[in-house]
Amino acid sequence: MPRCKTCKEKFTAKYFNQKYCMVKDECIKSFSVAVQEAKITQGKKEWKVKRAVMKDNITTLADYKSTLQVIINRIARTIDHDQPCISCGNINPVKYDAGHRFTTKAHGNIRFNLFNIFRQCSKNCNVSLGGNPDGYDEGLENTFGSSLFEYVKFDLKKDYPILKASREDVKEAIKRAKEFERSLTKEKQGTRDRIELRIAANDFIGLYKQKNNNGQGNNIKSN
Repeated sequence: MPRCKTCKEKFTAKYFNQKYCMVKDECIKSFSVAVQEAKITQGKKEWKVKRAVMKDNITTLADYKSTLQVIINRIARTIDHDQPCISCGNINPVKYDAGHRFTTKAHGNIRFNLFNIFRQCSKNCNVSLGGNPDGYDEGLENTFGSSLFEYVKFDLKKDYPILKASREDVKEAIKRAKEFERSLTKEKQGTRDRIELRIAANDFIGLYKQKNNNGQGNNIKSN
């Protein structure tokens, strides 16, 4: 026999999972309070679900892309943790951005591709020098070798001439990007590791799958 949750006395249950004896006034009152609390809790759960649906309904594809960009940028900065600025070699403790070799506005097709994004000092190169593309190219070649430099500058846009990503595709990419980000550690990586992590991130997130014949997995080599 179960014990009443309030008076602790045993009683004969009249229905499954009955927790109150429903004999004493205090037990009846406790039952009534529990029912009201359960309704409030259920109402909060239902509102949370409803609110999520409402939020999703008013969130545009552009909004989701902006969210994804923030996560992708964090991934790039984490992969390049403690590395010098790609375009000027600065190692001073200043603010660093996820600098795009090709701008997100003019080249939306590769805005999320990790081979288009490397750690770059914010104020000098990314802002004052407009991304410092010449320094960026030199940094890519000096750091990773001519193969990666040529791939980023000449082949990346050819491999991914258009980004076909629906609202649902980007939502899924956000979830996978968050999962990939959680797997990263803030440790200084070698040049080859920085390449391999970018390949892995692009492939896992799913918007830029490796090419079988002429893509990043086969042609990119480091010094």
